[in-house]
Amino acid sequence: MAWKRGNRLRLVQQAGMDSRVAQVLEDIQHSLGLATVGSMYGALAAYPEFLATSWRAIKPSVHTVKFLDCAGRLRAGAFTRVHSYLGVPDLRGCVNPSTSLDDLGSVIDIFHQTDSILLILCAFQLQALDGPAGTGAPSPAPQSVPTPPSLKLDSPEQFVSPLVKRTLSDIRRTFQAPFDSVECVAFGRWPEFLVAYWRSLRPAVTSPLFHHCQRGIREDAWQLARELPGPVEELTSTQLLETMPEEDVASIVRIAEFFFDHLSALVLCVAFAKIAAEGGTRRLRESSPASVSRVA
Repeated sequence: MAWKRGNRLRLVQQAGMDSRVAQVLEDIQHSLGLATVGSMYGALAAYPEFLATSWRAIKPSVHTVKFLDCAGRLRAGAFTRVHSYLGVPDLRGCVNPSTSLDDLGSVIDIFHQTDSILLILCAFQLQALDGPAGTGAPSPAPQSVPTPPSLKLDSPEQFVSPLVKRTLSDIRRTFQAPFDSVECVAFGRWPEFLVAYWRSLRPAVTSPLFHHCQRGIREDAWQLARELPGPVEELTSTQLLETMPEEDVASIVRIAEFFFDHLSALVLCVAFAKIAAEGGTRRLRESSPASVSRVA
């Protein structure tokens, strides 16, 4: 879904956030053990009253053992789809020896967990915008939630390599996103890996097989969200949304729909990065002397 001029998706930057918004985002982050709440909540931060109301409504359903279990199942499904259907090269040799492959793997693992959580959260919120969401079956809160891992995120403007800048720009165009992918900005700390990763991933992203996998991930996320405790009453029937301008409500729904699609692609892309950094799927058949793995 492309965002047209004059109706562009706007992300509220942390420095310009209302203190109430910052508190809600911090609660989301710590309740779910996330290193970052991603771009979706930067967009919803433009509607602070809705953000606070919706999180208050859905928190009892997602701050649960069931929610974390569903996110784990979605994550495993994405990994299996990429491993089974997309040819992933071994990109371990694309990490500069002066940096750590283990550090890159840790960053990838953070997003492998985070994006699956955000995708189910987005699906559940979409369902609640359309009608009562959740099964009604209770689920206990987790006995402990991991402390959100620290994540160093550089600003895209800090990258000096023209090749990295062109790569990030091409990623934005390919996904029709008016912002840089937080995941790829993080991968930019390993520029050789980022460039080789995108050169390998780009043909897959534009293939019918990738879209088939993405459709499957969306269906999985939608179904898993239906298994969450509830019910959460229809958010659009709350007094808040009934008094909001109609165009604001439409924008909120459009944001949720955009990120449901966008996150379903990112979950697969991060699984691709994880497999590539762990040796790829093609290494066995490319290990013979007659066939040497290369990054174009």
